[in-house]
Amino acid sequence: MQRLVPPEAIYASSNLSTEKIMPVQLSFLPKAGTNSFVKGLRVNHASFNILAGYSKGLSGAEFGGIANIIQQEVRGFQAAGIANVVLGDVHGTQFSGIYTMDLSNVDGFQVSGVYNSLRGTISGGQISGISNIAMKTVNGAQVAGVLNVAKGKVTGVR
Repeated sequence: MQRLVPPEAIYASSNLSTEKIMPVQLSFLPKAGTNSFVKGLRVNHASFNILAGYSKGLSGAEFGGIANIIQQEVRGFQAAGIANVVLGDVHGTQFSGIYTMDLSNVDGFQVSGVYNSLRGTISGGQISGISNIAMKTVNGAQVAGVLNVAKGKVTGVR
């Protein structure tokens, strides 16, 4: 994944106030699209990634043929053929064919065909074909075909 994220985007977005809103974004790959010169520095309202896309944030809806990668926060809806990866908080719903990974907290739902992974707390639910993992608290539901894991307190249904 590091090959898809340019080092200048990580440096600039972590050290400068560069947040700009992009009403509509279209990409083929993270380095080939309407955000190509400002990779990782835009918050998109509507994002369409033919194969995969990378941006600073999402405030709206995002669709990816293979993967959606968000550096900070998602507010809205994500759908990907294979994977959604978010490094910050999620406030909304994520759908993926195979895998959803969030490195912070989710206030909403993760739905995937195979596996959901969360390093933080979820308030809402995780639904998957095989397994769900929450490294902290679950407030809501975990529904999986094989395995549910929560390292913190579970308040809700499993």
